[in-house]
Amino acid sequence: MEILLVRHGLPLRVESDRPVDPPLAPEGHEQARALARWLAPEPPDHLITSTMSRAVDTAGHLADAFDLETVQDDDFCEFDRGTTVYIPLEQLEPDHPHMVRLIEDWFGPEGAERRAAFQHRVVTALHRHLHDLDAEQVALVSHGGVINAILADILGIERQLFFQPAYTSVSRITWNGKRFRMVSINEAGHLRDV
Repeated sequence: MEILLVRHGLPLRVESDRPVDPPLAPEGHEQARALARWLAPEPPDHLITSTMSRAVDTAGHLADAFDLETVQDDDFCEFDRGTTVYIPLEQLEPDHPHMVRLIEDWFGPEGAERRAAFQHRVVTALHRHLHDLDAEQVALVSHGGVINAILADILGIERQLFFQPAYTSVSRITWNGKRFRMVSINEAGHLRDV
């Protein structure tokens, strides 16, 4: 079985005093449509998504294109779920208070336990979904941190965030019922014209 680890499209920038869950920006919708066109020759036959709006919106384009039911799962939500700010990384200033807090809370030594718990949640959920699943190709639409956690587990590396997936990029893995094998990371050819 092949699993396509898909990062959501570009979401809106939102800064608030309450938890935020931004939908896709117009460019994010275009990225998701381009992804669906690109996958059309070999479409997925099973679709799983995080419950966060940016992932659900992206998965919606695949569901419409390939007439698929979408299975939503909270366990594939990003590690920053519940924050009051969402700023796409390429728009985030290094000294922005949100970035400073994120680095201190997540990437510092104090965040080791949270990182391990996050990776365990994500990898356990992936195994749960694939167990006894009769599918040729599964698309999992989620987030950069989720994709990094899964690939870091497969590679057996300690650093969970080791690359920046492009919006709507595809990283491919296979599952033979016993173990995962990595095929590719960060495919984004469909974004050339977006």
